Amino acid sequence: MGLLDNVENALERGDFTELGRALQRQQMPDTFRVLLSPRVIDILTPQLGSKDIVNWIMRPRTWDIGSYKPGANFTNGETLLHLLWQDLSSRLNRKMDVAFQKVGLPATGVVLCFFEGAELSIIVGYKRSLHGVLSFRPVTAVFRPYGVFELHHLLASCSQEQRHLIKSAALSVHKLVFQRGVLTHVDRQAEDDICGPTIDTVLLGEELAVWLENQPADSRLIALEVGPGSGFLSSLLAGAECVERLYAVDLNPSAVKCTLKNLYINGASLKALTPKISVRAESFDAAEFPGRFDLIVSNPPYLPLSPDRDNQTDSEGYGLAVGGLRLCQDIINALEEKLSPRGRLLLMTSSASITEIRRLLPADFRIIPVMDGAGIRVPLDVDSMWEDSEWRKHLLLEKRIEVDENGDLWHYIQPMWIDRKPEIANCGSAGDGNSPAI
Repeated sequence: MGLLDNVENALERGDFTELGRALQRQQMPDTFRVLLSPRVIDILTPQLGSKDIVNWIMRPRTWDIGSYKPGANFTNGETLLHLLWQDLSSRLNRKMDVAFQKVGLPATGVVLCFFEGAELSIIVGYKRSLHGVLSFRPVTAVFRPYGVFELHHLLASCSQEQRHLIKSAALSVHKLVFQRGVLTHVDRQAEDDICGPTIDTVLLGEELAVWLENQPADSRLIALEVGPGSGFLSSLLAGAECVERLYAVDLNPSAVKCTLKNLYINGASLKALTPKISVRAESFDAAEFPGRFDLIVSNPPYLPLSPDRDNQTDSEGYGLAVGGLRLCQDIINALEEKLSPRGRLLLMTSSASITEIRRLLPADFRIIPVMDGAGIRVPLDVDSMWEDSEWRKHLLLEKRIEVDENGDLWHYIQPMWIDRKPEIANCGSAGDGNSPAI
């Protein structure tokens, strides 16, 4: 029985025992996604008096343990909300305890929590007492944010206390993101050359989690992440029971250090004598990795530079992180040799580069679109697009990017799966012990 079925049964019968067990059993928890179910919304609306999910989350009876006094009466809907909050806060508490040991976090701050990919984000405020006891409360929630820290548009409708917390989060050195049971920390001052976790990461994380959850129980996958950045996706892979060995490689030594930090925060085993995980600080070279991979994941630079720049990654800062397709080309060129017969590549792309990606793809491989191939519209704030007006005009003319009434540029980020065409995969699968059933 799935989590949603448990929720509906609990609301119908008023018995939340089995739901509590189901919440605890989640390996890659996505607890609050159940509130996005039309069926659950229909059940809860008459009990809670509105269809406003943000209001449901912000109600004191959802998060304030002080509301649960002897003799207090609660509807089944209120009990469900409190149970969901208990699950989230207990998971945050365990991860934050480790983070405080590893990182000099401030005593108060916020964690951005994502559910159902980027469908729902809950901004959770935390406070740590002098004795080390953590408490959590929701600050606000937002549907379909177009950026991990795009918080300014919330300020108009918030209370003074909420505005203070949101502004503190936007200005804080410490970036904390929680999704699918993984807590990721980035020091935006000491690790200012790391772009992540971003909304791209959130979308890839959800797609990856769903795929991992659907692998057979006896799968023993060999996985590779190219360019882990903050280490969020590597931490998700390291915690998956079906992943037997994980490799990660990043040219940026700061990214390797950040990845190792977040692997530690999320309980990954980094013992030298029993190495399940290998993180390297070097450029990606397929020849340096032994054997084949059942899964390759990458969120590489995905914005094509103009032809006269030959797609060199000569930008700086954020432009370096997203500009140029050389790494995409290197990964795709390595698929024939490095991907197991039934293996898959999960790749982040953009509407600006999908034409080039299709052109790079070897004849024996195919693209499996995610999110119906439409992607999510996000701002395109990259200097290289403004520096080269002719290239910008070309991309606009081909409708690969868009410009709004304010003159701001937008594009669509598009995760995709790439694997061998079925007839090719079936010919090469015999005797391959590392290949997952897909």
